Amino acid sequence: VFEWFMIDGLAKVRCGKQCPPPKRSTRPKLSPKSSKRLPNSRSGLLALIRSFQLLTITKIMIQDNHSLTKEQIQCFETFGFLIRRQVFNPKEIERINEEFEKYLVEMKKEYEQKKDRPWPNWSNLIPETPYMANLLEDPRICVPTEHLLGEDTAPVYSNANSINKSTTPWHPDMLHRHIRGLKNLIYLQPTTGNHGSLRLIPGSHKNPLFDELLRIGLKITDDNKPQFLKDSGMHGEDIPAYIFCSQPGDVITFNQNTWHAAFN
Repeated sequence: VFEWFMIDGLAKVRCGKQCPPPKRSTRPKLSPKSSKRLPNSRSGLLALIRSFQLLTITKIMIQDNHSLTKEQIQCFETFGFLIRRQVFNPKEIERINEEFEKYLVEMKKEYEQKKDRPWPNWSNLIPETPYMANLLEDPRICVPTEHLLGEDTAPVYSNANSINKSTTPWHPDMLHRHIRGLKNLIYLQPTTGNHGSLRLIPGSHKNPLFDELLRIGLKITDDNKPQFLKDSGMHGEDIPAYIFCSQPGDVITFNQNTWHAAFN
């Protein structure tokens, strides 16, 4: 699983000495009379210029500005998530997988020694994964994010996860309602309803449903099982939800307050 977390407002990313945090965006504002986005001049694009010629970048930004439609924005605001199919092509997924698999070897050794986390995971903002680090400011990620959160949005982190657990219980990523944040996520392997698909409860990012799910005890407790499931005799899979069946290259963007889970 490959994920990016973006947040509305000022934020900092600590990457270590060899990988400085991304700079603040200085994108020009969109003209209300035009849906075209002006060529991007911020210094954060220097990372992309290492791989592509500036002329190519400018052409892409003019012809395909990666803007969201009004309906896509309404979908995210109403249901708490948005799905975009095949945002990344097979060659790009192959390159992501190459960096992922290479660094996973290192992280598995550390994970086996420490066992300090549920599964091997790491930040992509490191010199060993330059392609994945640059994707944090790829226009296919940051432009839609700005449409959903505002132009003062800042990237916070980019993570990779090798999940081998059979269950990820119901939870929101953030309990603080006054902070507006979202996550963009890619599965690098196909997922289905009975094989690791992300499940989301539509509308659970807003009240009254958000608070009601907390009140009934759907969030995990100290023994890693929600009180509601204990009392009701239900299983996590029984909770009504949207099941995100995906192929590599699909991107799901969801509000950090949206309740989600995964089961095998």
